[in-house]
Amino acid sequence: MFDRLGVALAKRGVRVEGGHSLTPHVTIVRDAAAPLHPPIAIGPIAWRVSDFALIHSQLGSRNAYTVLGQWPLAD
Repeated sequence: MFDRLGVALAKRGVRVEGGHSLTPHVTIVRDAAAPLHPPIAIGPIAWRVSDFALIHSQLGSRNAYTVLGQWPLAD
């Protein structure tokens, strides 16, 4: 599946460098003040998604993000 994503990104002009793994993800918490000890397991989180975006996060910068593309999802 992720190989297809890389091909689709390249077709849209998004540079995809070889040798790097692509891991789509959602960041829930960044730089939490204090991690939970011991960690607490939670159930799955579900929500309705109407579109998705590809966002470039600048390394070394805490708030530098560039939206490269945004696409609606079919019903």
